[in-house]
Amino acid sequence: MFRAIVTHSFPVRGRGTALALDIVDGEVRTGDTVQLEIGPGRALELPVRAVEFIDWDVIDDEERGQPAILVDGISPAEVPEDAVVSM
Repeated sequence: MFRAIVTHSFPVRGRGTALALDIVDGEVRTGDTVQLEIGPGRALELPVRAVEFIDWDVIDDEERGQPAILVDGISPAEVPEDAVVSM
């Protein structure tokens, strides 16, 4: 089971919406479908287009930065603060 909290979101031109995550448990992979809670009892199923790291420092490959997923089907403005992503 995968569970994470969205810390922030932003558009990535031509690729979708990036959801920066604080991972609570589990793992997610490109091609998975996640559920994003957008309100009480409301969730969207979103395909994961990519898994990446924000602020990755090539010099220190032990610290990869904050994990993020790229998704389609929602704009950054529609992502609630501290939204839960699960699978």
